Amino acid sequence: MCRINAKNMKASCAWPAIVLGLMGVLSGCYMVKSKSDVTGTYELKVDANKISLDVLQDGRYEETITWANGHVEKRAGQWTWWPGHIGFDDLWIPKDFAPDSIRRADESSSSNRPKFTEPIAWSMSVENHWGTVILPVFPDEDVNFRMIRHSK
Repeated sequence: MCRINAKNMKASCAWPAIVLGLMGVLSGCYMVKSKSDVTGTYELKVDANKISLDVLQDGRYEETITWANGHVEKRAGQWTWWPGHIGFDDLWIPKDFAPDSIRRADESSSSNRPKFTEPIAWSMSVENHWGTVILPVFPDEDVNFRMIRHSK
């Protein structure tokens, strides 16, 4: 709303502040700031393959990789938190879950460098998208862990 002050003929507009405030609320996407909001079970699905990631309150995580052929691999490690970000000490995102651009990068990387599709330390943002907490793995390709169950 704009008002003109008759005394000094200056316009005072509150609408820019209102619009900026609504943009944050209406965007539906924001960084998660609380460690307790991060704990829970996440899934990453690509075709018939699935990774289930349990982020536990005690600082551990459990990773279960279920392949399309029914084979299951289980791994575990430690996770760390700082506002808006989470780190995993030895997370594995197998090649079958990686987009082509990541596979090509891994193939062209020298043998003594870590590869994205090998078990390595990961650090990623923690975001809330319209009420769903996500962990972007390969954000440019929209490959994300999505929380399916929150720990209480």
